[in-house]
Amino acid sequence: MWSITHGQYYQSQENLDSFDVSEATKTIKELEASIADITKQLYELD
Repeated sequence: MWSITHGQYYQSQENLDSFDVSEATKTIKELEASIADITKQLYELD
């Protein structure tokens, strides 16, 4: 099933380590905001 070599695996791990955390945090904050917005709209419909 998994045909990933060790080289590719470790390369992807390195990419994760150097991933921009602030960018991820910003994306998560935006997701939370949109979820809160949707939740609010659902309650207003009720």
